[in-house]
Amino acid sequence: MPIYRTPENITERTGDYKNYYAEKISWSARDGVAEKEILERVSKDAAVLDTGAGGGAFLATLKEKGYTNLYGLDLEDYLTHVSTTDLKGFSKTNINSEQSSFGDGTMDAVTGLAFLEHVENGFHYARECARMLKPGGYLFVTLPYIYNIKSRLRFLFGGNLDGYTYHNDHIMVLPREVFEQGQTLDIGRL
Repeated sequence: MPIYRTPENITERTGDYKNYYAEKISWSARDGVAEKEILERVSKDAAVLDTGAGGGAFLATLKEKGYTNLYGLDLEDYLTHVSTTDLKGFSKTNINSEQSSFGDGTMDAVTGLAFLEHVENGFHYARECARMLKPGGYLFVTLPYIYNIKSRLRFLFGGNLDGYTYHNDHIMVLPREVFEQGQTLDIGRL
């Protein structure tokens, strides 16, 4: 049995994921940090793409704040908080290997909230984000911070990182240096 579910396994369980996302809101969207960052940096008529959109909770928040040019991307349509008719576009894309249906330089902002740790090929994801972003566009990505004391203790005594379970598809762990680089990471060179 693979460590994580393959795209085919995930597609088979779209109904289960829709139910899951109806109740689940990423901590990044829930705590308001992502919303605050976008509101400060991106105009309300900007093209905003949420990658790993899940149930669309973050897109629904942006819609409530007056954003009208919203797009979503995920492996399947799990949207429960918004519908594809609420969006300008939705792309079913395996971001590990496929190019999305969105054109080069079409997005003013791309978000990936608590999503990158689920991506098998982060380099392809970064190149794809860079491709879709307009020059000077804004990329906002959040990750679980696994270097806190709670996570270290869980690893020491249980063998797993905080937030990881066999079923949640957390397959990527990034080194501390990635977090320390913060806004200086230049994805254009990946």
